[in-house]
Amino acid sequence: MMVTYNEYLQNILIKILDSHSTLKQIKDNTGDLDIIKKEHLRINGFIKVILNKIDEDKITTSDFKTLKSKFQHYLDNYYFEKEIETMSSLYSNDLNRVKNMRLKILEALEDKHMMEVVKELIEEIWLLEKNVFYVDVKIIDCLDVSDIHQRNVVVTKANLKLLFSFRARSFMEI
Repeated sequence: MMVTYNEYLQNILIKILDSHSTLKQIKDNTGDLDIIKKEHLRINGFIKVILNKIDEDKITTSDFKTLKSKFQHYLDNYYFEKEIETMSSLYSNDLNRVKNMRLKILEALEDKHMMEVVKELIEEIWLLEKNVFYVDVKIIDCLDVSDIHQRNVVVTKANLKLLFSFRARSFMEI
């Protein structure tokens, strides 16, 4: 099965989001520093792949350039590897230090709303791949249903997203 460039990016972004979620769910127990280290390195690796290997001209979403800039900012301004190595040899059993390290990494990932943009881009790519289009509410009133038969339309108004399915002729919040 052939994977599109957008799907490839989406899969990498999902892996970043999974690692971020893992970091958020840690309960600060003994041995968690190893998990923090692994997930942090995984996130950094995927960010580097996106920065170095993904051609922004091949990505059809508008948020990609913004996200790429946020990723570069993150790599330029946050470096935890040395601190994690120092902690693992000296303070791996100090749960407060481990918790603080985890929270600092999460804070860095959420700086400039980076993880929010990751989530939005995943959703945008999903909508593109499923042939779902953004349409102004006023345009829908003017459209003939036969013009958009068997297409899904996402309506955005006042930050409310509705998925209107013309096949089912129903509204469903997403």
